[in-house]
Amino acid sequence: MKTRKYAHVKDNFNESHPSNNNNYSDETGDDYVLDNSPVLMKNFGNIPKPFDSRSTPLLELKNITKEYVDDRGKKIVVLNSINLSINHHEYISIVGPSGGGKSTLLRIIMGLEKCTTGEVLLKGEPLKGKVDPQMAMVFQSFGLFPWLTVVENVEFGLESNHLPKEERRKKSLNIIQEVGLEGFENAYPRELSGGMKQRVGIARALVLDPEVLLMDEPFFSRPLNCRGPKRRNSESLEQPSHHTRCGYNGIS
Repeated sequence: MKTRKYAHVKDNFNESHPSNNNNYSDETGDDYVLDNSPVLMKNFGNIPKPFDSRSTPLLELKNITKEYVDDRGKKIVVLNSINLSINHHEYISIVGPSGGGKSTLLRIIMGLEKCTTGEVLLKGEPLKGKVDPQMAMVFQSFGLFPWLTVVENVEFGLESNHLPKEERRKKSLNIIQEVGLEGFENAYPRELSGGMKQRVGIARALVLDPEVLLMDEPFFSRPLNCRGPKRRNSESLEQPSHHTRCGYNGIS
């Protein structure tokens, strides 16, 4: 009989899948969260107003167009002249049908993919297709390194910041605890559920303290009945003591 290596560790979140007796309800939706979360309401009320139109936007997209050419030489336009201006302390959601180019746009903003025409500006400076350390991204497909443990995956991005090993490990362990994966620090991705893998990806992005946080359907892998509780638990990332978290610009 096979047993899980980490069966003795209790996960902090309920990862149960939907059933006939456990359906998602409005009680766990956004309205319930806001009405019953004084910490969230307090922080949203304290967020400074966006800069006026004369200020330089934090992030700006100018005429972003992305085209592909298929095997028959036919041009396929995925994004056509996208213009977007985002100020500090704004949370933006990009909505569209499957295959509409949402993930492609996020990858262009992050510098992981080049646009056909147009440019991305951060604080008024063109990014020129390079990954900027002031931005981080949570991938829909997890994007974890299977040969690294949870804590090694989380601290991977910190290595390019030239932080001492002890400081990298301390920051990584703190954020792992915040996302509810305490006890799984030395687990490998193959030993985690889909929702737990996604939390590793979220931790890997948050540990960088980015000014711009890009999220490609970060809760896609979680069943509907688990998403409400997950949002409620995320209040801890918005508390004033985590000042770097409160300054995020979220784009999903």
